[in-house]
Amino acid sequence: SAEDSVVKPEQNLKPTVESRALKIFSAPPSAPLNDTFLVRVRELGGVWSELFTYNATVNLDAKGQNSFVVFDSDFIKPIEMEIRFKKGGAINNFRIRPASSKVVSRMQENAILINLTRACKFTVEVNGDTFNNLIAFANPWEEKPIVGPGKGIHYFGPGAHYLGNDGKGMIKLEEGDTLYIAGGAIVYGNVKAENAKNITIKGRGILCASKFEHNVPDNEPRALLMWF
Repeated sequence: SAEDSVVKPEQNLKPTVESRALKIFSAPPSAPLNDTFLVRVRELGGVWSELFTYNATVNLDAKGQNSFVVFDSDFIKPIEMEIRFKKGGAINNFRIRPASSKVVSRMQENAILINLTRACKFTVEVNGDTFNNLIAFANPWEEKPIVGPGKGIHYFGPGAHYLGNDGKGMIKLEEGDTLYIAGGAIVYGNVKAENAKNITIKGRGILCASKFEHNVPDNEPRALLMWF
């Protein structure tokens, strides 16, 4: 539960950026940053807002370091996304996956411009690099977000939370429980539920098992993010 975690003090936790059309949750200052891409979003014709590009290690052998970004929108008007290399460099080609997402995109002045008319999840591979790409979570507006703990509710608000003090602890969910990770929150640890029904996991935050050792021999057990 939230009581079993340690919340790392976040002295410079910025407020969430919210407008009628966009909601951008600020990342905790301690959040892992990937500085490969500069990503901005706006309602069509509006003012650009920069997104925090989280880092995620995706392939230990190839040392892949993906970026991912998150935002909410009502998509009443199209949302524009702009992607550039943060430290310069030419974008020669790109590919959006899955192709079935049918995301409308084009190149303009060494930037990738994407036009979104609905919520979707997709990746952007730049210059053929499949191990260091960008993942975008363009979410619909969150309905009825939970604002605090309650009976059967494991609530984690904005900030960094370390289960078991070191991020290697576990949340145990019982039947009917809800795990809610708010936007702007990162919970380090994992989740377990046994013989439990009607479990809900929701929110715009991040559940992360990066504090566990993953580079272990094949004959040894690996840490899992969730047990069900």
